[in-house]
Amino acid sequence: MPDGETSDLTTSDGYTWGAMSKVINAMWPDVHTDYTGLAAVNPYYAGNLVTTPGPEVVKVAANFKAQDMKFYANENGEAPGTAGALPLDRYFIVDQWGNEYVMHASGQLDQDEVGQAFANAVLPPGWTKSTRQLAEDLILEPAHGADGSYHYLIFRDSADNTYHQIGWSDVGSLAAQVEGMPIWGGSSDDVLAAQARLVARRSERTARRDRELRPRGPAHLGHAPHQRDQLGACPRAPRRR
Repeated sequence: MPDGETSDLTTSDGYTWGAMSKVINAMWPDVHTDYTGLAAVNPYYAGNLVTTPGPEVVKVAANFKAQDMKFYANENGEAPGTAGALPLDRYFIVDQWGNEYVMHASGQLDQDEVGQAFANAVLPPGWTKSTRQLAEDLILEPAHGADGSYHYLIFRDSADNTYHQIGWSDVGSLAAQVEGMPIWGGSSDDVLAAQARLVARRSERTARRDRELRPRGPAHLGHAPHQRDQLGACPRAPRRR
């Protein structure tokens, strides 16, 4: 659908609905023993059936949503530099690869309780937290696919806080850790650095020859062509302004 256009659906009870977003959820790291029933089938089942992840686990989400995200620097949206304006604390996380995220929502309502929930979150090893104030309002735009789709990478922590990705590392990607998860964004619009197993399409005879000639090694870490999303579009990186 062209940018700026929407489609509505009217149901038999007279209500009219508009699609807001499509989200693909998965838990990472995938620890099957943490779940029971259908949630134990795979990371995607767990991501859709379990609301809040456990300690050292995050719920990773590919969020297809055509909406800018604005993070105000001050309470009540007061413009930066306004006399008497009260700056807001903003909560940031950097993952083990150096990607950065900012909290956009919490299960708490009171500001002090939000700060405590941030402090209580138990993140995967190697992830770090920081609290700081913005000098200017932060506006995050989604990645834009050639097919007209839009995308954000978000995650939820063990204390029911959720975050948008705002910075991209050149050595690894959170989304790349979940097999089948769409990967968008990056330091540029054509290359994405991620840790992933390289998969080649080859005949069984060629594969057998390779196994005989070369021992198996660890997953390759480096630069690879920008991976396509599940819709087949090679997207631009999101922009900050």
